[in-house]
Order: sequence, then C-alpha cells, then structure tokens
Amino acid sequence: MGVDMKVSQKFTKMSKIYEMFCPSDVQCDFTTAALHNQYLAESKGGIHKFKYSQQFDGKYNGYSVGKHYMDLTIKIWLEDVNKRKLYEDFGEPVVVSKTLLVPIELIIDNGK
Repeated sequence: MGVDMKVSQKFTKMSKIYEMFCPSDVQCDFTTAALHNQYLAESKGGIHKFKYSQQFDGKYNGYSVGKHYMDLTIKIWLEDVNKRKLYEDFGEPVVVSKTLLVPIELIIDNGK
C-alpha cells in the first residue's frame, strides 16, 4: 500500500469523528497506515475488511475501534429515542417520522 494513497474528503471528516469516539484507555493506532486500512475496509470491503478487535503490532486500528463505538452509541441513542428515554426533561415529544421522536421545542423556531 503506497504512502501517497489518497482518501476522500468525506472519509477524512469521518475519521476525525471516529477519533472522538475511540476510548482513551485502549491502545490504538492512528497512523496514516491505520487511516488507509480503515478507508480501504470501508470503501473496498472484501479482502480489506478486518474486525475492529484485530490487533496489528500490539495496537488496535483506532479508526476501526472509534467507528465501532460510534455505531454502538448511535444504536443506543436511537433505541432510547424510540423508548422516549431521552425526552424526560423536554416535555412531551412529537413524532416526526415513524422511527424518530423529537421534542416540539426543537421543531418550532420560537417566533424568530
């Protein structure tokens, strides 16, 4: 894999989010090679796929771990939203789609 490999702008932005979701107590690799490996896994799949729990040189691919934790967090948020657990402090939620509940205060612009 060449060092000059380019990743898309969209993936570059997502990789920053993956870094934020990666737990700080896990030994992770955030090198350019790790970035390229994750990019190939997401864009090409197939032989480039690897598990987030795979270690390379004693470290996990930080982008893969961060993506895993991000996906898990979003899944839990959506479950909580659908169970109305996230809206105890906002008052009565309103249904804006079949799968998402949003408090009315977030929909109206308060007369602005």
